[in-house]
Amino acid sequence: MAEIKIKAHNQQYHIYCSYQSFTVFLEVLEEKLQACTRGLTKMFEAFFYFDRHMNRQEILQLFQSVNDGGALIKGLQFPQQNLQMDIIEEPLYSGQTYHFDKEVLILGAIPADTFVTSSEGIYVLGDVAGNVDLLHEDCFLCASRFQQANVRICDSPYQNMTSFSPMKLYYKSMSVMKKEYKEERMWDKQLR
Repeated sequence: MAEIKIKAHNQQYHIYCSYQSFTVFLEVLEEKLQACTRGLTKMFEAFFYFDRHMNRQEILQLFQSVNDGGALIKGLQFPQQNLQMDIIEEPLYSGQTYHFDKEVLILGAIPADTFVTSSEGIYVLGDVAGNVDLLHEDCFLCASRFQQANVRICDSPYQNMTSFSPMKLYYKSMSVMKKEYKEERMWDKQLR
């Protein structure tokens, strides 16, 4: 099943597309575009709106199909992905336990006697000194500084982390890996 609506608004064409099968959608689209381009002396141009995301191969097939139909894509719009992130605009309280089930941005610090578990990534715009347990291998922890923080990701052992520059901690091969965002070598090069 494929549903394609073609609307004209302010002398621009807008094509709204909804489908279950991509191949059926392309067949229906070609028929509709041929009907729209019949008798035109200039290129039929339209904006396309979709109710689902497409992979790269499908986008390439769409462009080829539209081109074969004698039309031009002026723009594509796919559904927006909702930002699924909590924002905490204060430091976490000492001695407390926190659990997050979606990405979180903490505009503050994680004190030394705080315990945090999460099933998603954590961004900290401050110091991390507490215990952070990230439950899955695709989780990560980004922070401005680490001061003897105990961090575990997935099945890795807890690691004591200290860094005075922004860093990302992520999981790889049963261990916590780190990626520094500012390295001392970069600052040395700039000073010369």
